[in-house]
Amino acid sequence: TAIEAGDWASAGSLELALTPESGHSEAGIVLIDPDNTQGFNGSGLLATVQFGDEAGQQRSLSDAPGSLAARTKLYYAPDFFFYYWYYMNPGDYDQNGEVNISDLTPLAIHFGKSSPGGFDLTRVESVVDGDGNGEINIADVSPIGANFGNSVTDYELYFGSQADYPAEPGDPTGGVAVQSWMFSEATGNASQQRLLFQKTVQIPLPITN
Repeated sequence: TAIEAGDWASAGSLELALTPESGHSEAGIVLIDPDNTQGFNGSGLLATVQFGDEAGQQRSLSDAPGSLAARTKLYYAPDFFFYYWYYMNPGDYDQNGEVNISDLTPLAIHFGKSSPGGFDLTRVESVVDGDGNGEINIADVSPIGANFGNSVTDYELYFGSQADYPAEPGDPTGGVAVQSWMFSEATGNASQQRLLFQKTVQIPLPITN
């Protein structure tokens, strides 16, 4: 599936069209720097959409992260039983929990920004820099397509040994489930910051003989 904007977007736009499953296609067009670009008024060709013969791979909406880029690093302050981690879901640039067409909008807003050495992890630019090369450009459309449909609904905390840690993304998780948190418990302004989760949990140590 491919989409091409009409002449109304000649000043510059980002386009994405996908067929995530048979009988279901999605497409989007966003003007680059939309806050400072005059919109279209009048009549004309909106877009041309071309459909291929094969549908894309259907994607899971509930599986644990299936790539190294989606793995979340957990930080822990043992003296206070305090845990925190940052939201990681490649392609979910608007940080609403799901990778979809609407993620073109923050990409268009921040398009062209760059930072030598990469963006600060806590800033939204680091979220939108999907390939992590320190520049927000056309290549950052690809993570949306590659991860389309992936979603995060909740997090689960497990207690165990190093041997319980999954060797590869998608492998079963060992250890004992301690607690879970909903995605809606994230803090921060999603349009300016990478979302943050922070919790205080006292984990009882297992009794050994």
